[in-house]
Amino acid sequence: MNGELQSGNARFVFVNISEYRTRKNDPKQPSGSIAASIECKYPLRQCSGGEKAVWQERVRITTPEEIIMKLRLLHAIFFLSAGFGFSACSFAQTIEVLATDSGWYHEQGRHDANNENYISGQVSLMGDLHHHNFFVFDLASIDVPIMAAVFRVYTWDVRASDIYTLYDVSTPIPVLTASGSNEVAVYNDLGSGTVYGNTSILVDQDNQFIDIALNSDAISSITLANGDWAIGGDFASTIDWAFGSSTLDENTPRLILEAIPIPPTVWLFGSGMLGLVGIARRKRAA
Repeated sequence: MNGELQSGNARFVFVNISEYRTRKNDPKQPSGSIAASIECKYPLRQCSGGEKAVWQERVRITTPEEIIMKLRLLHAIFFLSAGFGFSACSFAQTIEVLATDSGWYHEQGRHDANNENYISGQVSLMGDLHHHNFFVFDLASIDVPIMAAVFRVYTWDVRASDIYTLYDVSTPIPVLTASGSNEVAVYNDLGSGTVYGNTSILVDQDNQFIDIALNSDAISSITLANGDWAIGGDFASTIDWAFGSSTLDENTPRLILEAIPIPPTVWLFGSGMLGLVGIARRKRAA
């Protein structure tokens, strides 16, 4: 064989103890990264004179039949892994997480912990003060990769048309949900910082759910959350409000998370294939 193995239309030349090159039509074009760890050695009598110095470092001799078996295993791993990757998409599941708390802060920093109303915008009924709102979610049970996320919120009473923007919240959750006055820093926090998503709300969109796609920053934050997680919101109108008369008693705001759980078989697949290789080698040795 002179250090070569023919398999189909591919020819393998084994250079040393842990490297080979694949040659098809042009023997000068090597590409051997797919199985660089395969040890393929031939008896010294099959090597040319210049190769003997290298081959003398071998620790054992692998037969051509073993080489073919390993190549077939590599192909099986490749195609089955691709199959598992495709199947993972079919395992995608939708997880809904309902808000556990909501509320508003107006521009003078007032918040009532007993009031779950999440009005936002300019509220003439309360001194014509601008309001930012917030929503809290318990994400402690989310332990799978999140691929996409949507915030679904009920509009209730809408009195103007404008942009509603969602933001990250840096205020600690216990502070955010507690009653307070003069908490202007919390009010500012709910309407500034990292944008998580936005949408237009029109004056005729009363009493309906709207979906706001959350961006990669929001998804990263959700992924890192280990417990309560909050988002803030600002309806930008300086004329009137959205979400008037809102409550959590019905039509509760929620996160809709698209998750892809990793099937246990994927975790076991690699070790299983290694086990097959080990069993085959023991049988051959026996």
